[in-house]
Amino acid sequence: RNADMVIEEEEADDFMMILEQGLKLRRKGAFVRLQIQKDADEQIVEFLNTHMKIFHKDVYEYSILLNLPSLWQIAGNKTFTHLLSPLYTPKTLPPFDENLSIFDAVEKEDILII
Repeated sequence: RNADMVIEEEEADDFMMILEQGLKLRRKGAFVRLQIQKDADEQIVEFLNTHMKIFHKDVYEYSILLNLPSLWQIAGNKTFTHLLSPLYTPKTLPPFDENLSIFDAVEKEDILII
């Protein structure tokens, strides 16, 4: 998205507030470009063009996914660990026993396995 920020000299004292306002405006600003894969579904592209008011001239097609290595910088950033989901620890459910194979447990009684 694109948004222009104008900072008046007398307002420069509260620069953090000015930046916050600018970021809020940017969320509602007009799209600058849409980058998609060359083989993207045409219906999805049309949906985005229609509902997001993106013009065809602002749609750029690429043959590969865009800048994936830079995502690892975000994923590996320790600053955002509070946003991570807790680690999942799998549990053995009652019909299954670690000493009994799944096939033996199913043979013993009916079990819904999803």
